[in-house]
Amino acid sequence: MELLVATRNAGKLKEISRLLPVMWKAAVLLEAADPNVSFIIATPSETELPLIHDALKGIPGPTHWDIVASQTRQVLQQADAAIVASGTATLEAALMRCPMVVVYKVNPITYILAKLLIKIEHVGMVNIVAGLPHEEMIDGVRILRHGKRNTFNLTLKKFALSLDIASSFDLVIEDLCKIPFYSPRWSPVPVLTIVPHLFGTTAYREVALPLALYVNFMESFIPRVYRRCPFVAISDSTKDDLIRRGIPAENISVIPCGIDTDFYNPGEPDPEQGTFLYVGRLKKYKGVQFILAALAVLRDTGKNYRLAVLGSGDYENELKKTALRLGLDRVVTFEGFVPQERKLHWLRKAWAAVFASEKEGWGLTVIEANACGTPVIASNSDGLRDSVQDGRTGILVPHGNVEDLASQMDRLATDPALRSNLGKNGLEWAAGFNWDATADRVISVMKDTPGKYRK
Repeated sequence: MELLVATRNAGKLKEISRLLPVMWKAAVLLEAADPNVSFIIATPSETELPLIHDALKGIPGPTHWDIVASQTRQVLQQADAAIVASGTATLEAALMRCPMVVVYKVNPITYILAKLLIKIEHVGMVNIVAGLPHEEMIDGVRILRHGKRNTFNLTLKKFALSLDIASSFDLVIEDLCKIPFYSPRWSPVPVLTIVPHLFGTTAYREVALPLALYVNFMESFIPRVYRRCPFVAISDSTKDDLIRRGIPAENISVIPCGIDTDFYNPGEPDPEQGTFLYVGRLKKYKGVQFILAALAVLRDTGKNYRLAVLGSGDYENELKKTALRLGLDRVVTFEGFVPQERKLHWLRKAWAAVFASEKEGWGLTVIEANACGTPVIASNSDGLRDSVQDGRTGILVPHGNVEDLASQMDRLATDPALRSNLGKNGLEWAAGFNWDATADRVISVMKDTPGKYRK
């Protein structure tokens, strides 16, 4: 039996040192089960062979193995199975119906597409956004970009139809997030609409009045245009919003986002005393200003608590000014956008994560915190109330109520038994949100869409 060990990132020393040892451990386990197995490491260029040899020095590995300078697909033709750790290798193995073991996190879109390629014969995928190169391949997915930030939805129809949708694609998936494309009006094939959340009146507190009016005007046509389409909402709150707007409840499936449950885990417990955490974009509606105000209330009563803020956004400077004005500049750390490993570090170290958004589609970072054994304090608002089990995995407080927020932060900080109980329950809750389950449910809806779609 020959088994391919493939990683597209072989040209990056950092990626080699991180991924190959993990894959090599998997190879050792497989060899223990079948001593006759042999392994081939495939890398696109001969210049990368010494890097791979260096990365594997001192690491126990299988007995029978070799390195070849070859494209992954060519080696897959002679391999019986594959160990993969990149999106491209995952997709290539799926395309060739090659059994695989995925040993590292893969882009969720790539993962869902790979599962589709295994189960469905022909799949095409197009994602159209603005501001980057017009076309490129990412993890084996062809990405086409078109238009400008605030007007791309107006020119999308002509561009999309130029792709010959009728003969090239079986399904259009529209990510309906704030600005609709009205694809059911012009698509010659069925449309599945995925909705994280809609802006609604939140727009008037987040953006300038002209833009808020524009967004609300565009959203007002959703019931008329999309009424006959199947929907995927990422939370019950989003489903309720769609129903209020006139979308039939029977057209809506609720499928929460998954997380990488292998990556997000408690690790070795090492909490940093009195430290709270916020993770996410720095937008006004995210409510970080309320967290700062609550921390100031606690500091005024002599509580020596700290806050780490991870993320960036257009409200960052205003939040830094607020922290300075409240005398929090020495106890609040703004780390900006951080790598996943740094995010994981803080999710494990914080006593609690705090989220004070006015509205979310689903609290993805809530589930990530729970997966690390970290309890959550959050606003009782759309999306967050779906991802937080009040009193079991975290604590919900009235949105914008600084006194209540401060009280619950202090309560959690001074009650180790409560933190432990919420953390344990959070681990159990988060275990149910993984990309395997999400992918299977989305695939099921995609398969059903042509039969349910009515023009």
